[in-house]
Amino acid sequence: MRLIRIQLILAAIGIASVLGLLSLYSGSDTVVTEELPASGGSFVEGIIGRPQQLSPLFPAQNDADRDIRRLVYAGLIKFDERGLPTADLAESWAVSADGLSYSFVLRNDLRWHDNQAITIDDVVFTLQLLQSEDLPLAEGLGELWQSVTVKKINENTLKLTLAEPFAPFLDYMTFAVLPKHIYESSTALGTITADTMIGAGPFRVRTINRNENDVITDILLTTHPTYQGTLPYISQVRLIFFDNETTAVTAYQNGQIDAIGGVSPAGHAQLAADLNTNLFNSRMSEYSMLLFNQQEETLSFFESRRVRRALGLAINRERILRNVLAGNAFIATGPILPGTWAYDEGLIRMEQDLNEANDLLVAAGWRIPETAIPGTVDYVRQKDGEDELFEFELLVPDNEVSKAIAAEIINSWGQIGVRATITILPADELVRRRVEPRNFQAALINFSFSDTPDPDPYPFWHQTQVEGGQNYSGYSDRRMSEMLEQARITPSIQARKVFYAEFQQRFQAQTPAILLFHPLYTYAVRDSIQNVQMGTLLQPADRFTTFSRWYAQTRTVEVGN
Repeated sequence: MRLIRIQLILAAIGIASVLGLLSLYSGSDTVVTEELPASGGSFVEGIIGRPQQLSPLFPAQNDADRDIRRLVYAGLIKFDERGLPTADLAESWAVSADGLSYSFVLRNDLRWHDNQAITIDDVVFTLQLLQSEDLPLAEGLGELWQSVTVKKINENTLKLTLAEPFAPFLDYMTFAVLPKHIYESSTALGTITADTMIGAGPFRVRTINRNENDVITDILLTTHPTYQGTLPYISQVRLIFFDNETTAVTAYQNGQIDAIGGVSPAGHAQLAADLNTNLFNSRMSEYSMLLFNQQEETLSFFESRRVRRALGLAINRERILRNVLAGNAFIATGPILPGTWAYDEGLIRMEQDLNEANDLLVAAGWRIPETAIPGTVDYVRQKDGEDELFEFELLVPDNEVSKAIAAEIINSWGQIGVRATITILPADELVRRRVEPRNFQAALINFSFSDTPDPDPYPFWHQTQVEGGQNYSGYSDRRMSEMLEQARITPSIQARKVFYAEFQQRFQAQTPAILLFHPLYTYAVRDSIQNVQMGTLLQPADRFTTFSRWYAQTRTVEVGN
């Protein structure tokens, strides 16, 4: 045995000596190579859903509409992965100290997809379209644009003046600038074809294919050679549209497409088994939460901060995440999306603590009768010295996930002597007929911020929005409202960040509502598409924010000795 070991050592020494001698003769001729991204190649994505509205000034009807617009059109500015504004058609911009005036300087030598020059007159023309009373914009958006004064300063500078300071205004500068020479015809705006779908984004439309029923089946895009930003490596993109996830996943498994977005937990399980697939997860710009009607006269307990916090502490979020959501969500900590510039990293996640929940309810004057037995219908708290029971109705959207989450929550509340009965309604009816008119006690709902990169939560929590606004809970806190007011009129992002940090800390302390989960967006991509990156998504189309860095082909280069 000893002899074998010595032989092995000697053999190793011999090999090392030979390699060393070889290196003396060949070291100077050694060529080290590296694979780098190369321009070219194609990318085929399967999109669940079909385009409904290709005209970029009309409200998008679905994610397919938004995906196409993101690749084809450009605005004065755009937003990065953290929700911060960056240059697009405008090379620079400035905001006046009073927050009323916004000046934009257009880049030089800009070109449309048809190679016509982009001018400041195109921007003015598009703004005039947005200010038209005939354009069917989203609620409140037309009124905003009509209040803006537009002034052309010179051939590359534009000044927009607001009636009052509004810090989120930069969000609206992502509107798709349109070529006047194409869209000054009223028919062109409403009837979009491959020939009239001219923008200034990184890709231009080559073909729009339809089936015998005139339904769009796929769209072919190629890079815009004179694009003002970083030109993507991938030179051709085909978007193929599917009616459902099942057919999209089948197409992926058959090699017809390279990627699928918005994959469900079931689809995730199917695609995860493919060793050539990379799965990317990102938070969506929405969260589920429990909303309590604090203006409901027949229920006094929701007005108590102790009670609201106790209800939050009773919930086992980890259990719901594991058993209901299969890990496809992030537990929410605050009312502003994590990963964005305004999020406060110092927030503490609320964990289940039944003992503290019980103590808070007792301190708020709610006790369990001595004769009550846990797990029975009589195990319900009563107000000290009164006959009032701690019970209420919880509205729940009619989908399997929401119903399963609600069942877990009801079970948790039952452990601390709180009785809630579930009423299931279609999601739109729940909001339109019960939550908006304030005809509810408690509701499990989703809040979405996908329409704007700005984190401004003013509409949901400012006290002026209690009557007729979107502050559906009726929560009114003057200090919190002051923070939101200042953040809304302050142009400086750094100053706004301070106000929003204080707002989030107070929100966590006061618990005006119970935050639950941020849903996940899952993106499946074949590993032949490299360097795919995804930050926080304000909307699914934001996955294309980093598309210029993705590549499908490589080139070999020498990097030295």
